[in-house]
Amino acid sequence: MSSAKNILRQRLLAQRNALSDSEKQQANQRINEYLSGYLSTCQTAVIGAYLAFAGEPDIAPSLLQLNQHGHTIAVPRIGPQPGRMQFYRWHPDSRLTDNRFGIAEPEHPTDNNTQTSLPVSAFAILLIPLVGFDADGHRLGMGGGYYDRWLADADDAIPERIGIAHHWQQQARIPFDTMDQPLHRVITDRGIIEL
Repeated sequence: MSSAKNILRQRLLAQRNALSDSEKQQANQRINEYLSGYLSTCQTAVIGAYLAFAGEPDIAPSLLQLNQHGHTIAVPRIGPQPGRMQFYRWHPDSRLTDNRFGIAEPEHPTDNNTQTSLPVSAFAILLIPLVGFDADGHRLGMGGGYYDRWLADADDAIPERIGIAHHWQQQARIPFDTMDQPLHRVITDRGIIEL
């Protein structure tokens, strides 16, 4: 199954990387409009998000708006345990550093920065980047399993999981494993898809 996932992942990543700057900008604008509209009805909450990397839809405008409306935004940081990530509070002035994959993340907690990670149970909503998805809520990510492992620690406190994608990333079927955590909905440049 992993070879089927890898072949599909490579094809979809190549398609995403081939988008022109104009296509990315237009899609990002529409995704942010749908995302902001959807989240505007939410009560103040802790929202897990991501900082765009390698052609992922850039949701920074929505994160800024959510922050201004009093929501707590948290973004992932890789480690300290191998294959694991933790979420830390983010605000527009957060100090970020690039991890080993080149993804911006909150600085590592130090004696001067005593910020602690937030548990899965703190989150109402999780905005998840993806490479592909299907109508059954299966998500194809970058292949590291970070989100799946983090969500597996949730027990019964699983937040609403919203994938963020280009409309063409929807596939007829995404190969999945038992550890893969499904999405509840996906927000694309063409609207909100309930799964």
